[in-house]
Amino acid sequence: MIEYFNKPVTKYGSFFCFYLDQEDVLKKFEELIDSNVGKLDYKTNIQGQMTTWHHFKNEPFFKDFLKILIPYYDRFKLHEWRKSTAMLSIKDAFAAILEKGGSVDEHTHMGASFSSALYFDDYADLQTDAGTFKTQRGKVITLPGWCSHWVEPIKEDVKRYCLVWNWTPVNEDILERDRLDANQV
Repeated sequence: MIEYFNKPVTKYGSFFCFYLDQEDVLKKFEELIDSNVGKLDYKTNIQGQMTTWHHFKNEPFFKDFLKILIPYYDRFKLHEWRKSTAMLSIKDAFAAILEKGGSVDEHTHMGASFSSALYFDDYADLQTDAGTFKTQRGKVITLPGWCSHWVEPIKEDVKRYCLVWNWTPVNEDILERDRLDANQV
């Protein structure tokens, strides 16, 4: 017989943030977001304008941006990077714009170890199971993929930009293993 029970548990994980103070990078991303929203507007858990899920994954400017961020991520010494160069495997990368009344329904990013978001303003805090995170221009917040999070409806007549990428830490050994495995077909 299988006994079923529900017991509250405490989840552990890494939450971290840092700040990007390069205004030219932030403005370029805003331009890219403005010109690429529309494909998934109001069709997902994001009640606002949205790019496709993978829009930024292969965007050269985004890839260059990640090169700026990797040294910051490496400071947190995730297990996969203890003896190797810090690298990211990006699952998806997308952006959204919320206007007055827009919100993001509660959700997780299961399937990715971490979810990071670059914020362009302080119009709405990030709500999570672990508490509230204040947003501000240039702030990057990273939380575990399992962590439920959401955004309350925007109350002001503004445009709230956010760029999100879901990722897993990898290293040279993992990439080489996967390359060899792919060649065994």
